[in-house]
Amino acid sequence: MQPDVSWKVITKLAGVSAGFSTTGRTRLTGSEEFVIELTTYANGGGYRYISSTDFRTQVGLTARTVGYEEWVDAANAGFR
Repeated sequence: MQPDVSWKVITKLAGVSAGFSTTGRTRLTGSEEFVIELTTYANGGGYRYISSTDFRTQVGLTARTVGYEEWVDAANAGFR
């Protein structure tokens, strides 16, 4: 369930953040790089699903050139 939730959340967030200009990213984060670190938990809290989605991948998600499997690889998404 966490992979599905993470995928839905990251695609929504990427739809917003992928439109940020370089100046906007720098003002928001202090860097031109904009990475979304996302952790979702199981109901009991014991299992964490972690991903780290960089700006280039966010743009690809928004453009629909990056699918689920590509995102998992690019974001090093998985249970930890």
